Amino acid sequence: MNSCKIFVEYGEGSAVSTLGDVYSLGILLLEMFTGMSPTDDMFRDSLDLHSFSEAAHPDRILEIADPTLWVHVDAEDSITRSRMQECLISVIGLGLSCSKHQPRERMPIQDAALKMHAIRDDAYQMFSGSLSVDMEEETKQISSDLKQQ
Repeated sequence: MNSCKIFVEYGEGSAVSTLGDVYSLGILLLEMFTGMSPTDDMFRDSLDLHSFSEAAHPDRILEIADPTLWVHVDAEDSITRSRMQECLISVIGLGLSCSKHQPRERMPIQDAALKMHAIRDDAYQMFSGSLSVDMEEETKQISSDLKQQ
């Protein structure tokens, strides 16, 4: 078993189950927030996306985060950086909980859904003020650019 652990139960001929779906959700979250694919060349032998992410969680989470997450935020702002770190710890933690190799160790799908909603709500509360100001400034800049054309 090397890098192709995406549908581990399904590939081994097991019946489709919510535990397999939970695993897929976990891997998808890890992919989205690290920007890495589980089939990346760096994942060989015992290293896979799950163990790579687990090794960085929580203390080195910013090191494995997809750099494109910073495109619309100021990465140098310590408050924004801290908020992003909190969100990444939560979402990658959820990805890790869902993608455990042993199906019985994974959280139930209902709990994963509740956790995703909680992470979304927390992120909205953390960023709603700063993002609305940023969006307002960006909208003004776009309007100004369009007028100059």
